[in-house]
Amino acid sequence: MNQNTINILKKQVEIPEIVTNSVQEAYKKIYQEIEMPEHLSQRTDTDSFWRVHHFAACLMVGILAIGGITAGAAVYHQWSKGLTEIMQVQEEEKPDLEETAVADFLEQAVTIDGVTVTAKQTIVDNYNAYISFKVEGYELAETEEPGFGSVKVSVGGRDTSILGGGFYDGLVTGPYGLVVLEDGSPVPKDENGKLIVSYEMEDGSLEYHLSLFSEEKGSFLNQPIHVKLSDLGVFEKTDFTAKRQGDWEFDWTLQGTDDVYSTKCQGTLGDTGATLIAAEISPISIKTVIQSNPATSKEPPALIGVKLKDGTFYPYVTSGGQRSYDAKQGQYEFIDGTERILDVEQVKSLLFLKSAPKIGEEELTEENCYEVKIR
Repeated sequence: MNQNTINILKKQVEIPEIVTNSVQEAYKKIYQEIEMPEHLSQRTDTDSFWRVHHFAACLMVGILAIGGITAGAAVYHQWSKGLTEIMQVQEEEKPDLEETAVADFLEQAVTIDGVTVTAKQTIVDNYNAYISFKVEGYELAETEEPGFGSVKVSVGGRDTSILGGGFYDGLVTGPYGLVVLEDGSPVPKDENGKLIVSYEMEDGSLEYHLSLFSEEKGSFLNQPIHVKLSDLGVFEKTDFTAKRQGDWEFDWTLQGTDDVYSTKCQGTLGDTGATLIAAEISPISIKTVIQSNPATSKEPPALIGVKLKDGTFYPYVTSGGQRSYDAKQGQYEFIDGTERILDVEQVKSLLFLKSAPKIGEEELTEENCYEVKIR
């Protein structure tokens, strides 16, 4: 299949509304935010990585043929279940995300020692990249936590910072700041109080996800990437035991979007003495520059959410990133990843934490935030 054919298949194809509705109803799920549970702790080994709560998604691949009409067909890419759940992607948003190359899809498979790992999907913008892999042929005991012994990534021939990595376990963040199951129900616990989670998808496969970060704007876009996942096994607290040995290695060119809204502003954060002076909004990244009060050593309030032009409030948007401080200028610079794919043109305000609600009892509302309009 030549590149022109591939490009044609990736274009959005209009199909009758009744067919679209049927497909969407068949695969409809509830999408919510996610938070790091206690058992997904940071790995300190240099050849390991952070186990991250982010990632998973779902969208069936389907070619719909309509009674004898040869031109009436549409292609649906198979989205990662974890990426869809964590990034809260709605069905109606997916065609646009594919069209603009925010989301890209791969089918690169490597089989070693009876285990097939397939690079499936990426979501990439100016500062962040999320990658989803499907793992088949590896069975887990009920209480086992899967993992790779080491993970190494290079982009453009240079080693790249791995912000997080781990197998998707179906946990997301509920409206009260606690982890819940995808359907919003509480996470069950065993007699010792340990969360009972499931890593298996409906077809018995597993999903592994990587989160990459770069402080250099645009450094992921159209760049060759090499990923090496080594020794599949299980973690018991901080100890790793390899069950299948080998190196699953992948090479491709990252696609993504350079879509960004940049602005200068003078938005004060209440009476904290801090002022937002610049911001950049990308689909999965938010960069902010905050002028601090030289009379205090306190860090400025944390970015916690966004508000859209239509008044929609998205709390718990950020997912970690990089912080730097220029002592001479008295300025903080933050580059945060997001747990939601943002429509750059619709973001009207940034919201910074003013007062924290009681975790597990109260929802985060706009009353808990300092609002700074950026357009």
